[in-house]
Amino acid sequence: MPTGLEHSKYYTPEELEGLWENYKRKCENHLVEEASAGKVVRINKPLIATLEGFCLEIGMTSVSLLNYEKAEGYEAYFSIVKRIKQEAKDFKIKALQNGIGNTTGLIFYLKAKEGWQDKQVIESTHTFKADFGTDTIQPTQEATGDTHSDKHAE
Repeated sequence: MPTGLEHSKYYTPEELEGLWENYKRKCENHLVEEASAGKVVRINKPLIATLEGFCLEIGMTSVSLLNYEKAEGYEAYFSIVKRIKQEAKDFKIKALQNGIGNTTGLIFYLKAKEGWQDKQVIESTHTFKADFGTDTIQPTQEATGDTHSDKHAE
């Protein structure tokens, strides 16, 4: 095994891809039990597949998985790790778009982990022309802060 990665599990790129596909299927087919009319029924309630959830599933830290993407000697892993990251991000975006899960939580996650920002860029190309004429305007006493007037100087 090439050096540079420290974790307790070692998977080939093909095994890693198969584990990701199994994890996605498990999330899609997630069932919950609910009481309905005095009976317990199983309802399909899909989970959002996440990078962190996948790592927990396979017994590896997310840092270790992400190290596969850049460690020397692990070039064969680059495309599968990149795809896992992109698909996990896409699942969150789609869940947000479709109102699945907790919207506030998804937005928080995307801001914290994916660099999303609340940002508004406004571009304007307006030109203004002002004509103040020739009149001179004298400031009032209140505007200048002068509390001593000539009346009090007598």
